[in-house]
Amino acid sequence: MAKIARSTCTECHRILPRTQMRQVEKSYHSGNSWGFNKKGQFTSVRAYTRKRKHWVCDDCYNSGGGLSWGGVLFVIVAMILGVALLGHL
Repeated sequence: MAKIARSTCTECHRILPRTQMRQVEKSYHSGNSWGFNKKGQFTSVRAYTRKRKHWVCDDCYNSGGGLSWGGVLFVIVAMILGVALLGHL
């Protein structure tokens, strides 16, 4: 029986079989170059980007990359603690 390859989801970091994942291309910033003329004066800057393939599980792919419930809960708790600490000042 053949083994199915496994990968780590780049969003939630779960390790799953690739049959339950999708490969997504994302672009990222890879560097800059600066231009100078013959007098040594700065003339321009150019930003370079590249595309990299990532494996994303079907759950993260279908969620559309929005906020997770853990992230929403963290923001709510942080706001409550901030209000409580400011009330004591």
